[in-house]
Amino acid sequence: MAPDVLPDMEPNTEGDEMNRKMMSAALAIVLVQALCSPLMAIDKSKVKEFTLDNGLRVITYEMHTSPVVYSRLTYDVGSKYEPYGRTGISHIVEHMMFKGTKRFPKGTIAELISSNGGIFNAFTSNDITVYYEQLPKNRIDLAFDIESERMHKCVFDPDEFASEIQVIAQERRQRTENEARGKRREEINTLIFKNHPYRQPVIGWMEDILSITRDQAYDYYRKYYTPNNATLVLCGDFDTEEILKKVRKYFGKVPRGPELEKPRFYRVAAEGQKILKFKHSDLTDEALSMYFHAPARFSEDGPALYVAGDILCGRSATTRLYKRLVRGDKLCASVGGGLSFSKDPRTFNIGTRLMPEAGFDEVEAAIWDEIELLASVPVGEYDLEKIKNKIRFGEITGDQHISGVGDRLGLYENYVGWEYINRWNEMVQEVTTEDIMRVARKYLRPENSVLCYSYPDTSARETGRSGGAEEDAWSEPEGLETGGGHDEAVTEAKRAEVLDTWAPSLDEIIAPNPIVPMIDSLILDNGVPVYIMMNHDFPTVLVMGVIKTGRILENWERPGIRGFTEAMLMRGTADRTFDELLEERSFTPYSVDISQSWNNIGFSGYSLK
Repeated sequence: MAPDVLPDMEPNTEGDEMNRKMMSAALAIVLVQALCSPLMAIDKSKVKEFTLDNGLRVITYEMHTSPVVYSRLTYDVGSKYEPYGRTGISHIVEHMMFKGTKRFPKGTIAELISSNGGIFNAFTSNDITVYYEQLPKNRIDLAFDIESERMHKCVFDPDEFASEIQVIAQERRQRTENEARGKRREEINTLIFKNHPYRQPVIGWMEDILSITRDQAYDYYRKYYTPNNATLVLCGDFDTEEILKKVRKYFGKVPRGPELEKPRFYRVAAEGQKILKFKHSDLTDEALSMYFHAPARFSEDGPALYVAGDILCGRSATTRLYKRLVRGDKLCASVGGGLSFSKDPRTFNIGTRLMPEAGFDEVEAAIWDEIELLASVPVGEYDLEKIKNKIRFGEITGDQHISGVGDRLGLYENYVGWEYINRWNEMVQEVTTEDIMRVARKYLRPENSVLCYSYPDTSARETGRSGGAEEDAWSEPEGLETGGGHDEAVTEAKRAEVLDTWAPSLDEIIAPNPIVPMIDSLILDNGVPVYIMMNHDFPTVLVMGVIKTGRILENWERPGIRGFTEAMLMRGTADRTFDELLEERSFTPYSVDISQSWNNIGFSGYSLK
């Protein structure tokens, strides 16, 4: 398969003998991860689950590819659980949990994790709140110490709380009130979710943010951020029994929280088509967005609607709407969408950004035309297999990173149960052409939709309110607020005391695994050196290569020609046109990338084995 991944390497036609020699001879290829394991995603037999006496659920997955451990602590609370008048309180609590405890004062958490070679952050969504760290395997105790401590000992200092409220209020002004996408998302959600708390912005309404008190936030923290309302997912280079001893040591002492009876939320049927006309000075192009009331992804109709979305408007230049609106009729600069990912029923979205000469009527008519074809004409077996291959490719390649596996396990566990982690792909593979037509007729109807016509507000721009944000064709009306982990330092003495507690010694530094003995090499007949490294952990093949020529070798007569050459390497070969290559990459599937630097042009190809 490797030769099919490589771009055409015929010499260029500049007429420069030196350049021809560089392009044809100065080439090195590395073939990495030529694998022979079964084509499967996460191995469910390696997933272990435990529950501590205080109710904390623990899920482990050993993955010995790198000497690191990824920790993802998820609290089953998000903006949809917030009471009336206190929207944004989950996001406020997320921020305040970075303000420290008595043992980990404000500012030390970030420095501790960074100085121990780790990364970290947190986010709040409509459904959940997540704190994550990735650390060297011999420093994962630090993550456990921090998270178990702030699970029940955050101080919520009143002065810090008052200051942070102003920070969050300013964050709302920047991301929502003065930014097109955030403002439009709020207005769309109020139309779509009239009777569901998904209508509430994760960051909260401004009047609620400013009125929430320290005690209200602290009581909310004590109610929801407890071990019996949390799941800890651990993925990486560890022994399960040994790491469980550490989990019990740190988290076992945290007291159980109150028993929670969480409400279940329902959506009523759509009340006919709704239309929003949205103007904002940040917009530079007109955009048409369409939202259809849809079931949750893991419902009975979810897999079929997900596949229908990939056929109609997924992130690919071979989807029906891209071919028609972007490449064919040239009405749009971008188009995309699909079924949202959420715990409760949400939406199926289609987003477009119009070309200057295009009109809303013709773009909308073309979309409805393609939806009608999807609902009435069976999808060909080839096209259906292509989409299933693409989804399968994405599932497998996403599981090659320790954090990717940890995030997927955590997300599935909190949304539908980790057991579905491979069942989802099976459900997708079972989708039929009849299923696709049925869900298109059922959900992609005018009376089940909300349409948003977005216009640049030139009058506001002329008064000084300007910006450069454009419609993201793949944006979804889903809330996600990140950050809270970057604080000012505490006093130097206290900071030094905390840092010294977790300062790594030189003999604790983990050296990289040696790879030289794993590398084989050969020289092709044309002189190209090839280096091969086998890895049987994943069923994928990665090809990388370097052509020793770059921008530094350009002459003054033809500046930028390397960039044009790079672009043309992706536009077809002597044997296959650009469209043929595009279709091939979509069906197989595989990915190809070309990149340029001062000294070389690099290429890479990635596929299943």
